[in-house]
Amino acid sequence: AELLADPSLFFLDEPTSGLDPGLEKKMMYTLRRLADSGRTVVLVTHATANIMQCDHVAFLAAGCLVYFGPPAEALTFFNVNGGDFADIYTKIEGRGDPHNPIVQRDLQAEYQAWQAAHPGGQIAPSLAELWELKYRASSSYQSYVAGRLGQGPPVATAQRAIAPQRQHRVSPLRQFGILARRFFDLTLHDRRNLLILLLQAPIIALLLLLVARSDALTGAQAIDLIQRGEAKKVLFMLATVSVWFGIINAAREITKELPIFQRERLVNLRIGPYLISKIVVLSALIVVQTLVLLGIVALNVHLPVDTGVLLPPLVEIFVTLLLTAMTGMALGLVISAAADSSDRAISIVPLALIPQILFAGLIFTIEGLATPLSWLTISRWSMDALGMSVDLNRLCNLSNTDSSGSIPPGCSPGFLDVDPAFTHSPAALLGRWAALLLYSLICVALTAWLLRRRERQI
Repeated sequence: AELLADPSLFFLDEPTSGLDPGLEKKMMYTLRRLADSGRTVVLVTHATANIMQCDHVAFLAAGCLVYFGPPAEALTFFNVNGGDFADIYTKIEGRGDPHNPIVQRDLQAEYQAWQAAHPGGQIAPSLAELWELKYRASSSYQSYVAGRLGQGPPVATAQRAIAPQRQHRVSPLRQFGILARRFFDLTLHDRRNLLILLLQAPIIALLLLLVARSDALTGAQAIDLIQRGEAKKVLFMLATVSVWFGIINAAREITKELPIFQRERLVNLRIGPYLISKIVVLSALIVVQTLVLLGIVALNVHLPVDTGVLLPPLVEIFVTLLLTAMTGMALGLVISAAADSSDRAISIVPLALIPQILFAGLIFTIEGLATPLSWLTISRWSMDALGMSVDLNRLCNLSNTDSSGSIPPGCSPGFLDVDPAFTHSPAALLGRWAALLLYSLICVALTAWLLRRRERQI
């Protein structure tokens, strides 16, 4: 959130608390780089292992400023010879009675000055009070405190008009870069979840190879193929699995970081760059999944070589599956934006997947009221496009070796043997691709609207 606002001042309270030594060092060096880039970083810490990364340190004890200046000079000021800043803590805590070895060695003059200012004092001063007296009389105080206060601009009075401050806004492009890099790093470092997502494609592809015939999409004998039914099963699985990839990849990505999103909205986070960063990173994952799925399936299931509408069939199938998965991803983002928790989002996923199976046109005949409902499913448009690329209608014209001369299942005599859904034409294929893109845009717009509604909860 702080980096998205791109402030000139950071004030951090115990940023290294609870970190192991390695992460503490990494944090301090990160803050050092922020300071080197022109920002001011102020932090409260009790960890001193990497304190030398600071330009100045301030030691406070019992409400007293006992030192402010460069870290190296602090060791000299407190007469610490071992170079361990932790030894300073032992010197500034406790009472400063005259028998205290620290007073006798380092603070005799300050103790006498305190006695002169408090004649008849019954209670010994604290060591912090004596160190403060010593610091105020030192050259470090004159150089790093008094001198700087004297050179600073006059403090504005209550009567003086306060100039309005210009709110610094980070460009959408910079926000996108920060968010995309962060989301990519989080995805990459969540190795267990990433491995599960990446293994889905090869596992499902290998299972499909066990049941799919190698000539399901080609073949020469219609009766051997059981006609279009065998081919439609393979295409149905490819379409449904692609929808699954997209939805499951995105279903948790917003809801799991909803508190972070709400906080970052307070520092001018734009919804557009936030959504685009999700889409870009998830799309890269989808490209890998689609390539693996189609590549493994193509090893055994032969693809036709001359049935493409605009491009080679393999390329058209890849484009269709990629658009299908990305549309599923957009639907998954809607689910994630609408759900209040990751568990609830996952429980909604089956409700989004079941209609993709019912209305794809393979298991049940789509007619009556089911026809307009099928237009709302991703699998319907994906199946149509895949059927065009492999020219499913062509299978009804294959030679029939059945001795009875019966019509192969899935085809009918005359003009009824051609399914209009698989019309082999550029306009029809581009129309299905356009439908998938439009579906994606509607889902993205709905996601943005749901995220904007979340502002009421901030």
